[in-house]
Amino acid sequence: MVPSFLNLDMTGLRKLSSTMLESRHGLPVLAGILSGFIVCILIATHFVSMIDRPAMDFMVRHSSHPGRADTSVVITAIDQHSLDLLAQQNVRWPWPRDVYAMVLDYLGQSRAKAILFDLDFSAGGAGRRAVGESESDCSLAGAIERNGRVVLASTLIKGTSDGSTGLEGRFTVALSAQNSQGRNYGSIVLPLPEFCAVTRGIGVRNCKVDADGVIRRVPLVLRYGGAFVPQLALAGFAVGNNLSESELASFVESAPMDRRGDYRINWYGKGGPVVSSGTIRSVP
Repeated sequence: MVPSFLNLDMTGLRKLSSTMLESRHGLPVLAGILSGFIVCILIATHFVSMIDRPAMDFMVRHSSHPGRADTSVVITAIDQHSLDLLAQQNVRWPWPRDVYAMVLDYLGQSRAKAILFDLDFSAGGAGRRAVGESESDCSLAGAIERNGRVVLASTLIKGTSDGSTGLEGRFTVALSAQNSQGRNYGSIVLPLPEFCAVTRGIGVRNCKVDADGVIRRVPLVLRYGGAFVPQLALAGFAVGNNLSESELASFVESAPMDRRGDYRINWYGKGGPVVSSGTIRSVP
């Protein structure tokens, strides 16, 4: 179906084009009009959005520089080998939270500048609370406090906000109220209060997944209850670089983002090696 604004009087269009061609400057003007006309058609038929993702993928694949990837960033993944290894010791999934406390103490000994947990440590999250597990929660809270450089994950949920955040100022980005960046959410799933009390930062796990299942963009900040909450990776960046509130706000305001507040990810490559059971295998 042709959009309504394209239902033009073709007779009048032919007369207009004939008159313009007779003029000395008519051809360039006509070419400009036709170019604009074609662009309108492409936008109306969503052709631009159809080619945007493949074009971006092509540029990333052929212009990436794997050598520029930051080798100081290490991912400690929960894989099948990890699950099997602990299962042999009668530690079943979901793991109790003192397991993460041991991992955190180990990473702390490695002098990591920041340690991010992309796990849900809320009441019903990873290693969810059950009767008799308060000791396990205390173990993790103690490890978080000892480390002092931990960033925990939260999840924002769409809906109507009640105007409150439940977040302290140290967990938000001090952007001006007029800043239009970030989507607005109505509620948040936070880690347990005892974890929030001792963690260095909190970031949100929300991300934008395109229709084909690929993540090409990420919001650096999201709105919640009148505040701006950093994305998990941004919160970790701030902690790892010891950024002040004003420095973090300046970084966000200067970052290249689209009108929706999304930052386009320039993937460097497929990823680095994964160490598992003394062997190294590449990430697919």
